[in-house]
Amino acid sequence: MKKITKTKSITGAFLLTALLATPVCYSQKKTAAKPPKKTVTTEKVASTAPVLQSSVPFKLLDLAPSRPVPEELIKKLKEMGVNISSNTFKIPAAAEKNFMYDYFLLYGEKQESYLSNLNGTIEKIPADTRLITATKNNSKIFTDKCINQVEMSKCSNIRIIGPDGKKLNADLSRYYFALNMKQNLYNSEDHTYVIVYTESGGQNIITESGSTFFPSDLFSISFIVPGFIIYEEKQGDPQQLMQLNSRKKIDISKYDYVKGLEINRYLIGKKNDKYFLIDPTTDKVLFESDKRIQEVYYPSDVNPENYFALGNSGSQELVDINGKKVIEGQYARFGFYVSGNTFSVENLQGKGNYYDLAKKAFVYGDFYNSLSTEGPFNVAKYNGYIQICDNATEELLYGASKNVKELRFTANMYSIEKHGTAESAGKNLDIYDRESRTLLFENVSSLGYISGTESYYKVSKETNGENKYTIVNRKGKVVIPEIIVPDYIRYNSDKKVFELTKKNTAKAAATDCYDLTGTKINCQ
Repeated sequence: MKKITKTKSITGAFLLTALLATPVCYSQKKTAAKPPKKTVTTEKVASTAPVLQSSVPFKLLDLAPSRPVPEELIKKLKEMGVNISSNTFKIPAAAEKNFMYDYFLLYGEKQESYLSNLNGTIEKIPADTRLITATKNNSKIFTDKCINQVEMSKCSNIRIIGPDGKKLNADLSRYYFALNMKQNLYNSEDHTYVIVYTESGGQNIITESGSTFFPSDLFSISFIVPGFIIYEEKQGDPQQLMQLNSRKKIDISKYDYVKGLEINRYLIGKKNDKYFLIDPTTDKVLFESDKRIQEVYYPSDVNPENYFALGNSGSQELVDINGKKVIEGQYARFGFYVSGNTFSVENLQGKGNYYDLAKKAFVYGDFYNSLSTEGPFNVAKYNGYIQICDNATEELLYGASKNVKELRFTANMYSIEKHGTAESAGKNLDIYDRESRTLLFENVSSLGYISGTESYYKVSKETNGENKYTIVNRKGKVVIPEIIVPDYIRYNSDKKVFELTKKNTAKAAATDCYDLTGTKINCQ
């Protein structure tokens, strides 16, 4: 028997989601083992130190490469009254802008906020304050509640509270923290860097110790890639690039402009209509191109590193970290999927396919008009036929020769209707169980519900002569292997029996009755 499994449903050439397993299907047969069957609230907790409302959102697991919160701590939080619900927690990685070392946030039902460390100590965050971040040495950077203005929200009275609950002596009164669209906070593995502003327009960076990074305020500062800043000392000065931890300067004066890549964390430089991919840690040019260098996105949380699209949207080619072509030819766009090994590719005609990096080959023999993932199947629709694959084993179940017409979902079963032939007239339906991944029936006539119930279904095994049926439950399990129905069958839920009649109506008197074991019984 063939085996299959479950995923989300999608339609359209590229309407795919972040949680969708990579739709891959090959024509060769494979043997697959059968798989097994198958917001946060808290009571008020006494604070050991003043703690404040955070600009850093609480985040969930399953967003690599972050470090999960230990299960022992989850258990402890539940015991302390935190409503974990179905959420699991993670500590973001240093490369993520919301990284807070060994802390994470909990949110209450009434917009209350709490801060927890990995030891399970929970501190309430007062509503009139804001937590900017927690630092490596367990200090916390706070401001007063932010005031919304036209261009940004200003958060004044910056102070750093040490792990002992005492305020550091550093005077930061001339600065304010700004909430706006660009990133203005970076925690490395060792240090915290926060961009701050003055009322006169100057900018600087403060660290976890409360000291300023630059001896005097600059005109502009911004994080370009994690661990690096780009800045102008005075308005109109050339931009300079610096690595934060080492304070090493990188010469970018040879480029017309430089921008950072969000996913790959490299730099793109442009000079005289040429583009350069630059490793900022070594200042090495990895490759150059006459075409624009872009990152490959989609879905955003599982983007690949070290792959790039050259060109503009609508006409691109895929290359690796050395600028070498991965796929020959020009394409409209590229996507990437969760398996870490497969790209989606849309050709210039708007049709799609998948490219397997390990096999260095397209998954499908042609570009499809549309793809849908229906439960256990990947369904690729071509101009002349529908191809169906097992999306767990990658086995081709139905290709051009099977001539599939339609796929339907009923209860816990999928039925695949094929175009009929003279030899198979009236017997063109294959039925699969979704959970057990099993082909239940092959070449049957129909699958339909039994009147009076949503729990039992009938599978027609004949079209001529006797109306022979198999009765199954909604999960595809056979209840009665074979039963002959004269005209009509209904289920009496009170008596728990199947009632057969010789008229095709629910009102006709039952002539034969069968119990759930398939035994014929008295209808009275």
